[in-house]
Amino acid sequence: MIQEKTLAQLLSHPNSGIDFRKVVHGDQKFEYSRPIVAGDELVATLSVTKVQSLGAHSMVTSESVMTTRDGEHVVTASSTLVVRGDA
Repeated sequence: MIQEKTLAQLLSHPNSGIDFRKVVHGDQKFEYSRPIVAGDELVATLSVTKVQSLGAHSMVTSESVMTTRDGEHVVTASSTLVVRGDA
């Protein structure tokens, strides 16, 4: 899935400071403008929309906006990852 690829870029970015071994999936939601159909060529743009500290842990919320190559919105996928701290 496209969102998984955008999240993989975030997790592998050297400045993210996220150790994937400490990541737990927190939440995920999708807001569709229309269904994805065979033949769609989609482009995804990832944004980190919120970072919140919870004691030794952090919650990182990101949003992947997916459009067609022509710019038509198809779906926005939001995901929250919980990054466990060294407690």
